[in-house]
Amino acid sequence: RWLVTTPADRRDAGAMMTRAFRLNLTILSPIALLVGLYLIVQALDGAVVRRREEIAVLRSLGVTEDGIRRAWLAEAACLGGLGGLLGAALGWAETQFTVRAVGRTVNALYYATSAESAALAPAELLAAVTLAVVAGVLAGWWPARQAARTPPAQLLGRHAAPAPAAWALRHPGLGAGLVLLGAACALLPPLRFAGGVRFPLGGYAAALLWIVGGGILGGWALAWLPRALRPLGRHAAAARLAVSHLTVPSGRHVLATAGLICAVAMTAGMVILVGSFDRTMRGWIGRTFQADLYVSSAGAQSASTDNRLSPATWRALVAHPAVADANVLHAAEVTLPGGATILAGGSFGFMERHVGMAWMQAPEAR
Repeated sequence: RWLVTTPADRRDAGAMMTRAFRLNLTILSPIALLVGLYLIVQALDGAVVRRREEIAVLRSLGVTEDGIRRAWLAEAACLGGLGGLLGAALGWAETQFTVRAVGRTVNALYYATSAESAALAPAELLAAVTLAVVAGVLAGWWPARQAARTPPAQLLGRHAAPAPAAWALRHPGLGAGLVLLGAACALLPPLRFAGGVRFPLGGYAAALLWIVGGGILGGWALAWLPRALRPLGRHAAAARLAVSHLTVPSGRHVLATAGLICAVAMTAGMVILVGSFDRTMRGWIGRTFQADLYVSSAGAQSASTDNRLSPATWRALVAHPAVADANVLHAAEVTLPGGATILAGGSFGFMERHVGMAWMQAPEAR
């Protein structure tokens, strides 16, 4: 009948409160990486356009396609490496401020902690830079391919710059199919693991499918945008000129639209994540702290089985004329097959008057 726990077990229990938040941040990180991929593709493609004469001269002098491709991939790898170092440095600097701010909240609401800074392990730095380099090389593959395969005579043409227009980015059927598949994934139940942990794999798959499908549909919708904006051109020459560029959108227009949709999706995901966590915390605080004054036995920080107030004491407190309302709580920590929880008893009438209960399953009657 004995249950033996260690301080590490209690730390793990405390980590459960923020596990979902950390998991969502981890899932959102690849979306930020995807935004970076779009930006690197556009940057390197723009570099190909600006330096096409230089590429044509090198090709005319006998530099092979492989040589051109390797040069562009090396440049993409350097950009990725520098971006990874800069991102790791900025992330570490921002984390120092965040740890101090969160530490004060944890000390006030949960338990005492001495954490005042966050360390950046060499393995984490190496992983970040490696991931950034790999992402840069992947993003630079298409511009490198275009720069190497385009003939020198075409590169020297003033208006003959190649455009990264993949077939997939122009096919609305593929985009609509991905959106519908994402809707189906969103209906899948979460995976359940030991200890009551749930992993919404279908939800994360739906988010990824919607981002990719939305990017494809956004590029396809560019062809219809000039028709909607055509009335603006009747009164302004600048608007008419701007709309004319979208009559037949190029691959760069499609790629820029997909990148913009991905960036908006990442921003929306962060807003939803932070808003959900904030709403959860505010609800927990509102349900947990209703009184202006809390009384417990000496040396106890919670209403527990081991530390009780005598009936004479709490009855005298409740009957005091200065007390408008009161609730007498008794709590015990119990272990269920799904994990540890707290069994609490109190005045249900008080809970109805002052607490918006968050039911896992609402009772049929009062």
